[in-house]
Amino acid sequence: MISTLREALAQSEKDRWTRWMRHCLGRMQQNIYGDYVLAAADYDKWKRQCETHYLDLTEKEKEHDRFEADRTLLIMSYFHPLEKATVNV
Repeated sequence: MISTLREALAQSEKDRWTRWMRHCLGRMQQNIYGDYVLAAADYDKWKRQCETHYLDLTEKEKEHDRFEADRTLLIMSYFHPLEKATVNV
């Protein structure tokens, strides 16, 4: 059972990473040299988020993290039905 839960969580992490990378890549622009670059505003925002403790994030940023946590709780609830968590997915 643990290996199945592990694989389900690993797949979820891969899916989360894929969504994030598609978002990041979609925000980049190609310069005249053919290189893809990130806008300074995106860089500044993401750097700030990386350096900010969860409790100090904006409510909107926290809500996004809660949504991702709910996805994980949902997967876990399939493997531990007696410990069903309330999720908002």
